[in-house]
Amino acid sequence: MTYKHTEQINLLDNKKYNFWLSKLFDYIPLPYPLTSFLFGILIFTIGLFISFIYDFHNIYITTPEIYLGIIGIIWVSTCLKWGENDYINILNKIRQNYDISDREYLDTCEKWLKLMYNDKLILSFCLFSIISEYIVVYLVYYFKIDALMVFPDEWYLAPTFYKILIIDFYGIFVVMLLATSGIVLIFNIILMNELGKKPIFFYPKIANKFKSLGEFNFKVSLTWLVGSSLILFAIYEKLNIITLPFEMLIILIGFLTFFAPQFSLHKTLHKSKKDFLNKIDYFYEEQYVLMKKSSSYKDEMDIFIKLHELGDLYKNFESETKTWIYDMPSMLRLLGSSLLHIILFVSDFIIN
Repeated sequence: MTYKHTEQINLLDNKKYNFWLSKLFDYIPLPYPLTSFLFGILIFTIGLFISFIYDFHNIYITTPEIYLGIIGIIWVSTCLKWGENDYINILNKIRQNYDISDREYLDTCEKWLKLMYNDKLILSFCLFSIISEYIVVYLVYYFKIDALMVFPDEWYLAPTFYKILIIDFYGIFVVMLLATSGIVLIFNIILMNELGKKPIFFYPKIANKFKSLGEFNFKVSLTWLVGSSLILFAIYEKLNIITLPFEMLIILIGFLTFFAPQFSLHKTLHKSKKDFLNKIDYFYEEQYVLMKKSSSYKDEMDIFIKLHELGDLYKNFESETKTWIYDMPSMLRLLGSSLLHIILFVSDFIIN
């Protein structure tokens, strides 16, 4: 079955796909960036209230990690909502570029979207992550693990109950946002990789039709790397054998979000381009043989002149057809955002 290349068809319904965070935000009749900001301020205020009860507010309000954590929470929650709004629209927009049936396209997308937007699955993973975070905090305080003692020294002096309470309170939101973002990006990487392998309607400018997809994944990668660097730097500031693997995983997810669909689509576009050029080659040779046998042409020079136009078609097609949907500036910007992670941690060694 061949799908006709026409206007965008909305096979996927935006209303079917919402994160747990969006369902909470929908109860507040405000623009979601403002809701995210108020969400962050509320968390900060509750933490401040706890610190006042135990006369710890002076230390609380002068701890940089607290503000980095709040900024990270606001950033990631805003980006999650933004991505949700645009993601399904992008999938609907690029559908017309694929030479497959509506059913096959829908099945491929929904297979991973159902997991990506499965609240029970994501919240279960969040719960596991929160429990793990609580265990780590307990171990840090009980065994005094210096590599993970990232707050000022006053946070680890007795009494510690209310200090652990504040850290665990922040940890709920930090871990839930990181866990939700991480698992969503992993499923997105898998879906983008599968779509990249599907046959497409190939012509010289087809790469431009995937530009919106490339731009979206670039923005997602950028926001993930920047947001996670803010949150992670609030959690720990020392690069060591404990924190390095986790940091590398964060960077890897960001890179794969951008590069996985690019490489997958590149292979499909490159193969399609090569097949088309081979067809031109074959047609060129076929025409040459037919013209040489024909009595209408006196010599080979006359034949070459007639075939010149076909040769120009080959050259123009080869030079103008792109098989990558991103450019070098985009790659450099992504690389720069990933280096933000490394710079933050390496600077700790330089300073100390």
